[in-house]
Amino acid sequence: MRRTMTAGLVPVTLALALRADEAPKGKSRAAEEYQALVDEYAEVRRPREFSGKFLDLAAKYPRDAVAIEALAWVLTNDSAGSAAQRAVDTLLKVHIAGGKLGELCQQLGRSESLAAERLLRTLMVRSPHRDVQAQARFGLAGLLKQQASWATDLKEQPADRKRIEKFLGAECTKHLASLDLGKVEAEREKLYETIVKSYADVKIGRETLVEPAKRELFIIRHLSVGKAAPDIEGEDLGGVKFKLSDYRGKVVLLDFWGDW
Repeated sequence: MRRTMTAGLVPVTLALALRADEAPKGKSRAAEEYQALVDEYAEVRRPREFSGKFLDLAAKYPRDAVAIEALAWVLTNDSAGSAAQRAVDTLLKVHIAGGKLGELCQQLGRSESLAAERLLRTLMVRSPHRDVQAQARFGLAGLLKQQASWATDLKEQPADRKRIEKFLGAECTKHLASLDLGKVEAEREKLYETIVKSYADVKIGRETLVEPAKRELFIIRHLSVGKAAPDIEGEDLGGVKFKLSDYRGKVVLLDFWGDW
């Protein structure tokens, strides 16, 4: 209920009235609505029920940064549902020209989603921003690693397929079961090679993408199953120097330990 104020207080009353329908300073209405949805979801933890709400929020505020956050929420929380494909469609139609999708690419590197894979593969070639192209490649390499891990589980423990299908969805599970792990590893290696050769200037935080890409290349080439172990040099307990290659052809047990 509005009260009648004295003349001396009118300017303050008007200021308050003007801000009554606005979000608090420093936080947009879109951000408030997004946070309210996140809080509401935390109470029930049923992602499929909330995916549509986050899609609607992104459609309501298409030019606000919150739109990308809302679509990212769908991709990371309901990746097996049809809403994930709709989120990708919106990102590619409305947000691809912007330069704010790099962080999302990093997040999707921890996913195995087919929708996320489609987004990353498209951003690699269609994004007008080199940093997003690079991060899409890095994210795709991580996603393929996740897919390969699931595919290995399916091959080694076929009895778990129904459980995995319930978690990832029938379409994704079928895709994972069909993967050629050798080809997946080769593609990951090529993605990291491209980052090292063509995106040496792209940074994430304080380091360039080249450093983590080189680390992943070393793992693929030297620490993967079936690869020759890198040579190790050191001294034994008696102070005698040795190299791992000295024991080539023999059974060797490597015991890594530390004392902190």
